[in-house]
Order: sequence, then C-alpha cells, then structure tokens
Amino acid sequence: WIMSCFVWSVRISGNREIPTEQVTVFLENCGLKPGSLASAQDIGRIKNSMMFEFGNLAHVSINIKGSLAMVEITERTMPPAIDDATPCNIVAAKSGQIVLLEAYEGVPYFKPGDSVKQGQLLVGGVFDSKVVGYRTVHASAKVLARTKHSFSVTGRYAYCRTEATGRQKQRYSLILFGKEIPLYISDKPFDFWQEETEQTDLSIGDAVLPVTLKKTVCQEITQTEAVYTKEELTEILQKEIAEKERISLQGMTVEDRKIDLSESSEGITVESLYTIIEEIGVRQEIFKQENQTEG
Repeated sequence: WIMSCFVWSVRISGNREIPTEQVTVFLENCGLKPGSLASAQDIGRIKNSMMFEFGNLAHVSINIKGSLAMVEITERTMPPAIDDATPCNIVAAKSGQIVLLEAYEGVPYFKPGDSVKQGQLLVGGVFDSKVVGYRTVHASAKVLARTKHSFSVTGRYAYCRTEATGRQKQRYSLILFGKEIPLYISDKPFDFWQEETEQTDLSIGDAVLPVTLKKTVCQEITQTEAVYTKEELTEILQKEIAEKERISLQGMTVEDRKIDLSESSEGITVESLYTIIEEIGVRQEIFKQENQTEG
C-alpha cells in the first residue's frame, strides 16, 4: 500500500516534434518523476507550465493510475488560419515566374509571365474608390509560379563495411529508483557489436513497482574497410536524392529535372536541380502590415 502511494513510472505519448527526453526533464523539474509522492502532484499547475513552456502544444492530459503517470500530448500541426472576414493581402511566399494568377477577391498586381520576389504583393486587399474612399477586403486568389529547387549529397569511395556474424548474447539489468543494476559480469560481449534494448515495467495488478527490467540483445558484427565502385556510389547517392525529392517536393509538379555529377579522388557529389510549378500565394493581414510599418 505504501509503495502504491508513489509514482514509479512516467509514460509520455503523442509527441512528434518535441523530444521525449526534453519533456521528461521538464516534468522532473516540476516534481513529476519516479519516486515522487502521487498525492503531492499539482496536475493543473504542471499542465499550465507545459503549455507555457512548449508553445506548439494544443492540449496536455496527465492521469495518475496507481503508480503509473500517463502524460498524453497533442501538438499543434499548423498555425491558426486567418478568418475569412479579416482584411488581408496575398503575397509571394517564394520567388519565381508566375504561370497562373486568378484573383477571386482583391486587386491583382501581376500577370502570367511576370517574375516576382519573395514577399512581394501579388493581390491587394485595399480598393481605392473616389466615391467611398479606401475599402479593405479579404483577398483571395490562386497563384501558381515556376520556382527553382535543388538538393545535393556527397559520398566517399572508402567506407567501413559492417556485417553481422549471427552470434548474439542477451544481457539483463534492473532499473531500481532510477539506478541501473547490471545482472551480468562482462561489459564487453564481443569486440564489435550492435545493441537493441527493451524495457518492461514490473507491476502487481494496477500497481507499478519501482523496478524496470531491461533486456539488451548484443549482436556481434565485423568491420572491414571497403571501397565503392563509381557505379555503386552513384546509385546510392541517387537514391538519397530521390528520397529527398519524395519528401520535400510532395504534391508539387516537377516541370524539369537536371542532375549534375562531380567526381574527386575521394568521392562523388550529386546535385539535382528542379523546376517546380507550385502555389506561392499566402495571406498576410493588412492591419498587421500597417502596424509593423508604423513601428
């Protein structure tokens, strides 16, 4: 019963951008950590402190069940959208050559074929009328432009080849009150090895004990010096470029692609140049602009 009055395990879930280690350290500074008294936790204060400390949090939930503290985090995925009634302009998010400009609301300042620079006003949300004077609207437009992108990767011919021998050893240890107690003798299972770890909190029913069983699987590997051929290294670098393209240019239209390869005595550099058709128009509040200008 006495053991169940304390928090022995803190589980953090839901975080994508914020590292778990950073959240753990913050919670420890707030007093929520293994070995702390469960009844002494001010959950409301901890939640408010987290929302203040991490600006991209949308919601934090902290529940203590038995000796287990569960911290669920919801991060903001995108900034708040500008309300449709808020007066705004459409400005260029990137530099490029306009391919299509359809202004649904507002005054267009460019036409297809024109070149624009990042930050330039594309569609204005201010009308100048001789009858009623100036009138602001929520500018709306579709602006497609031809832009340039590039990726570059470098690789060396010489590398260290790692191969698994198939031999492995398992080592166990106990983590008691935050301290790790090894249940093995030798610290060096092989000359070279890779590790995979797995931790299991020990519990009795819903009560989590202050003991964690850590299992480490050590896989023996060999390391030898090796050299890529030009064809092998080029293929590896082109796959890296393709992965960068897949992630960074997702949803964009690739109009043209050019790959340049340069070679030295030590390795190869592959640079990929792209011409992209993409949406470059972004909304910018008019009053915010005016305040910044006045300041």
